[in-house]
Amino acid sequence: MRNKKYFEMACQMEKQSTKHSSAMVSPNQSLKLGLKPWVGESPYVLILGTLPSDISIKSQAYYQNKSHNSFYKIMEHLFQRSVGQSDEDFIISNHIALWDCVKKANRKGNLDANIKDDIPNDIKAFLQIHPTISTVVLNGGLAKKKFYRSFPVSDFSERIKVISLISSSNAASVKFEEKLEEWRIVKYIIDAQTRVHKD
Repeated sequence: MRNKKYFEMACQMEKQSTKHSSAMVSPNQSLKLGLKPWVGESPYVLILGTLPSDISIKSQAYYQNKSHNSFYKIMEHLFQRSVGQSDEDFIISNHIALWDCVKKANRKGNLDANIKDDIPNDIKAFLQIHPTISTVVLNGGLAKKKFYRSFPVSDFSERIKVISLISSSNAASVKFEEKLEEWRIVKYIIDAQTRVHKD
């Protein structure tokens, strides 16, 4: 019964995401619609950004403004990547799920500071569908602000830990080495969860 419930919830979310993506082009040029989550069979960590850049929305893939964001550079220092592996396969093969706090919002340009009238993604439902996730990682200060504004700590069970890390965006005035050191916790969590699930 539990698996059936998760399946039905997943199907409903998939329908909403498909409908959402098909409406990506809007007469309102400042209206930005987010992406469907990237998630594999057994994610241990959910990384949440704020809202994808215009380049990522156009590509329908996360963190594609690579000259202005070090996300994949960080991940490639933490995890081994196969030659020719797509960004999505690389991420989900390492038990990571990607999504954003914001489902849609008005935003002129790419700056998260310009986000207005935002509507959150249903992160609580997503975590119910994917019970293997033990940790939510908030990518940057604005993601943290958006997350806690929409989802009080009381919304989550004790088994879900929420941590905030330095933004992977290059707009954050922090050296790459410092970012990498802080983001190493993602690797530690996944390694620990891998051992738990093997036992």
